[in-house]
Amino acid sequence: MVVAYESRSRHTAEAANRIADAFETYRAQVGMVPLGSLAPERLVATDLLVIGTWVEGLVLAAVGPAKAAMAAIERLPRLAGMPVGIFCTNFNPGGTLKTLQSVIEARDGQVIETAAFGRWRPVTPRSFAAGCSWSFRSVGPAR
Repeated sequence: MVVAYESRSRHTAEAANRIADAFETYRAQVGMVPLGSLAPERLVATDLLVIGTWVEGLVLAAVGPAKAAMAAIERLPRLAGMPVGIFCTNFNPGGTLKTLQSVIEARDGQVIETAAFGRWRPVTPRSFAAGCSWSFRSVGPAR
């Protein structure tokens, strides 16, 4: 599996690292890569993709996924039913997760888990990984 992330101030990179560590407790082989550096050929050899981004915009309005994350996702090849977990880091993600889900689904990815991590959010990288793992077992790898 691959955990790809767009991080501006290291918060998203730290969350991605904690997610990767949590997946390793399930004995998964995890690769981490900045989202903008994710090579399409790397996706051929993976059966689960996790994408994370920071939230760009005003504090309470006009928030969404980082523009760099959206551009990187647009450059990805068709995901052909690949299971994808998505997360963002912000105390007020607004419609970020819905926007990411729409873009992933437009690329034929199957979103299996979503999470927003922030100071006041009870979701942890460990519970996110558990949810992805459970959902992945339910849907299986892309065919």
